[in-house]
Amino acid sequence: MKIKRILSALTAAVITVAALPAAAAQPTDAKAMEKALTVVKQRIDIPAELTEFTSNAYDYGGAVEYSFRWSDEDNDEWMRVECNENGQLLTYYRYNNEYKNELKLPTVSEDEAVAAAEAFLAKSAPETVEKANDKLVLSETHSREYDRWIIIFQREKDGVPVAGNSATVTTAVTENDEMYIADAYIDFSYGAEFEAAGAELAEPEARYAEAYPAEMVYRKKVDYAVYRETGEYETQLVYRVKDSAPGYISAYTGDVVEQQFEDYAAMNDMAAAETAESGGGGAPAPMLSKEELAELDTIAGLYTVDEAEKFLKSVEQLKIPKSYTVTNSGMYTSVTGKGDNAKRDYSLSVNMSDADEGKYSSGIFARFDAERDRLTYYSGGYSEPFDPDGKKLTDKEVVAANKDIDAFLQKVLPDKIAEFEKKENPDAEYSYSVPANYTRMVNGVPYLADTISVTYGAADKKIGYYRLSYDDDAVFDDPSGALDVSDAYGYLTETAPIERYYIYDGEEYRLVYGMDGNPMVDAFTGGDVNADDADYTKIKYDDIGGHWCEEAVTALAGYGIGLPGGSFKPDEAITQSELLRLLVSGIEGKYFINYGDEEIYDYCFRNKILGKDERDDGAAVPREQAFVYMIRLAGYERVAALSDIYKVEYADGDKLSDGLIGYAAILSGMGIVAGDGGYLRPQDNTTRAETAMMLYRYMK
Repeated sequence: MKIKRILSALTAAVITVAALPAAAAQPTDAKAMEKALTVVKQRIDIPAELTEFTSNAYDYGGAVEYSFRWSDEDNDEWMRVECNENGQLLTYYRYNNEYKNELKLPTVSEDEAVAAAEAFLAKSAPETVEKANDKLVLSETHSREYDRWIIIFQREKDGVPVAGNSATVTTAVTENDEMYIADAYIDFSYGAEFEAAGAELAEPEARYAEAYPAEMVYRKKVDYAVYRETGEYETQLVYRVKDSAPGYISAYTGDVVEQQFEDYAAMNDMAAAETAESGGGGAPAPMLSKEELAELDTIAGLYTVDEAEKFLKSVEQLKIPKSYTVTNSGMYTSVTGKGDNAKRDYSLSVNMSDADEGKYSSGIFARFDAERDRLTYYSGGYSEPFDPDGKKLTDKEVVAANKDIDAFLQKVLPDKIAEFEKKENPDAEYSYSVPANYTRMVNGVPYLADTISVTYGAADKKIGYYRLSYDDDAVFDDPSGALDVSDAYGYLTETAPIERYYIYDGEEYRLVYGMDGNPMVDAFTGGDVNADDADYTKIKYDDIGGHWCEEAVTALAGYGIGLPGGSFKPDEAITQSELLRLLVSGIEGKYFINYGDEEIYDYCFRNKILGKDERDDGAAVPREQAFVYMIRLAGYERVAALSDIYKVEYADGDKLSDGLIGYAAILSGMGIVAGDGGYLRPQDNTTRAETAMMLYRYMK
């Protein structure tokens, strides 16, 4: 991921505004609102039919933001503008109920969309583009479904990107093919101050490498196809910037510069939810299958609730009262992978509390790997109140806490703790509790996926929290053949070059050097392990110039649908997996273009595009079978199956297989399939060019 994308993501959440005047406006100040509204109406065209108006004002720490909304009488169409107290635009949204909502190819070109976005900024936010040496410049464009373009601009000062300053403008099209601006988000520090220029570093890369060195680590390689099949993730040896935390150094002194965000910001709330799938075994019953019996046999040898309770009470550092007992428990089986590769994990969870005293709120929760009798999670119930004065723990208290943590880990993880290395933080000061974090070391290299977290409560002198991640089945590459760290750093900076930026340090924007992203490269090859999938919107084929499919292939690629590689090979037979990928992406949504083959086929199986027994990834596809796939995806199969009501005007129409005349007739009638000199050629293999043309005609 490049820094332009990182900056866009940051600024989507952080809206910066001008430095406040000495006498800030108040939300109830009608004259101040009138002034801002007047500026907005000078810059934004309000459709005459939007006659209803409402306003809101918000005070963010002494700075006022206004939200103005116009709508028609029925609220079917509306527009919302948010601005600062000077009337300078922050966000714009236009709802038009006649927007195009079909998955068709764009009727607006990229150049037309960019021109519209630039014109919008020039009129609605002129301060962002009027200075020759300090303005928003075009950064990225992305086409989207429903004939939309997303245009991203990045602020540059003297050709240097300004972090936290960007704009995103989205164009849309009505059902009558009229383009309009659908929304805009402008994150621009109107009153930014920049540090005075000086003599820049002679060798910034070397100074940067000193401040942010490289390190070798193991990580889990995300390959969902492998995971679905085996239930496991492969490990991968990589280099990255230490602690995965590239930062910035001053372009003049080489000192580390910490990025800050300007005080006034409107933040977008974000929430995440985690789900887990699990299954359980059943009770014995007559006529059990061998698989059921095998599962019961395994369950019988697992860690029991009684053993779990006894063990927890035996751990001195948990200080579980004798009166605590297990109030409920559960055994959960999760299965990953398929067939012979299926992998089962058994998890035992227990809740403990003093039921007689009704202290369920102070209960204990623990989870075990029931097959290995291993504690994997613990949350420790009732704790003594925190010291309201927040005094710091003494060195002696911290040493005692760490001694208890060490003893606890020896008790709960005696056979594995030696593999872990503690992450020391000698400058830390502690109040109330002492945390400890560990990473598994393999061949002298940290494995990021396997960790231990422990928290020791200083007030009641006991372990309050513990969490273990440990992959018993992980296989690791021998690092002896890995790149030298200096060579690896070269690949890191090749992947994410060290470049100049302006960042805000809490007082002014300072010129710094920083990495263009957060790189990670393969430790043996130096390849970018986080490389994006092929960007089909930018692909240029070298073999379609003058070919009869050029218009179709170019239009699809511009929309984000294509096949990987610099050559399209239009006259080659298309494989089943390639054809399904193109058709599903065009008819159901172009996000499918980056799905794996398994996801594409699973979708087709679920939606009866083809049966599981018909799967043949690399096989060529007869033209008549391509007709079937397209008709099924388009939802016309019930009509196409009425074969007695159709006829086709092709000389070789009789060569269609029984029952398929309706499929060919419908596609021919829709103009999606055209004969070749009066011939349909239903038994010939479908070429890449023919597939592209079929999809292009469908999506126009």
